[in-house]
Amino acid sequence: MNFGALARLARRSRIAAAAAAALLAGAALSACSENAGETRNPTVSGNTGPADVLAIEARDFSFVPNHLEARLGEPITVEFLNSGSSKHSISFYNDAGHEQRLRAAEIEPVEAGKSSELTFESPPEAATLYFRCEVHPDRMRGEVSVGA
Repeated sequence: MNFGALARLARRSRIAAAAAAALLAGAALSACSENAGETRNPTVSGNTGPADVLAIEARDFSFVPNHLEARLGEPITVEFLNSGSSKHSISFYNDAGHEQRLRAAEIEPVEAGKSSELTFESPPEAATLYFRCEVHPDRMRGEVSVGA
């Protein structure tokens, strides 16, 4: 291999490395763009509006996001990630007083760094569902607007 071929190979390697670095930087920036406490409406297709899947994260002693939207008449799937330092759970209720728990709408305590998934039926008409951590019920709460 001559010097010219080596120079071209080195140039291609630098270009490939620069492209990979740009992709990684873009991914890192998009991952950091979510703000705590904001309403989040993730959808499989990327559209805005009610979610196909509700991604809820337990961060120490708060849920992120803590206000979400879901489609009326469709099963509600919850992807629950515990990124906090202690165990957290999530249970869904029909009332703000957390007395009317929804049937089959609870994830038992999840260890720090672990995740769990749950699917349950949405209410038959537009409603607000309430959720909380049963381990920290006075500190960790949120709401899901269904069909609003």
